[in-house]
Amino acid sequence: MNLLAIDTATEVCMIGVQAGERCLGRSERAGRAQTERILPMIDALCGEAGIALRELDALVMGRGPGAFTGLRVTAGVVQGLAFALDIPVVPVSSLLILACTAARVHEHERVIAAFDARMDEVYWCAAKRQGDSMVIEGSERLTAPEQVGAGLTGDWLGVGPAWAAYGPRMAAASSCRITQGDRDLMAAGEDALRLGAQALAAGQTVHAEQAVPVYLRNEVAWRKSTT
Repeated sequence: MNLLAIDTATEVCMIGVQAGERCLGRSERAGRAQTERILPMIDALCGEAGIALRELDALVMGRGPGAFTGLRVTAGVVQGLAFALDIPVVPVSSLLILACTAARVHEHERVIAAFDARMDEVYWCAAKRQGDSMVIEGSERLTAPEQVGAGLTGDWLGVGPAWAAYGPRMAAASSCRITQGDRDLMAAGEDALRLGAQALAAGQTVHAEQAVPVYLRNEVAWRKSTT
């Protein structure tokens, strides 16, 4: 199986390439340079893996939630490649990718991944180990920092850039015990590939025109306006 994973939901450019049994990943903080960095990173990692784009079987897309501009970068590249190569897209939660990386790096069974959503809000999800993977408990959420971890009990590892902006508020108000608060951890391409391969095996694919980001903020605003 040959896969390419892409995620730019935060300031990090994350790429993963699977060529047969070999998996390679690269993550770097690109900030506003994501548009300029993404294609060279793809070319470089595919070259290192010894695989051409035409040999890909599917694309793994970090679908968000996250920064609007970053999500559009991923969606634009993924849609363009999927149309050109006529291959399916596997959407995967950007928060879950980070949670998987954290669970592996820190050897933790329960992780709260959180992104800074600006406007004094946080995108977050709680993920727990299930077999050889991580699954989201409940759903991805957009809340005030003080509501991160609401309804959870026990010990959790907090990771993601939201901790740099709201860490004390998030940890102090949570109903569970959140430890470490690794704000600098970057999602790894290898974990995106693992999640993508599992979703692909389960038939969770979409066509290129359906490969759209999950903005979450728009969805929450729509739900509020209809209640």
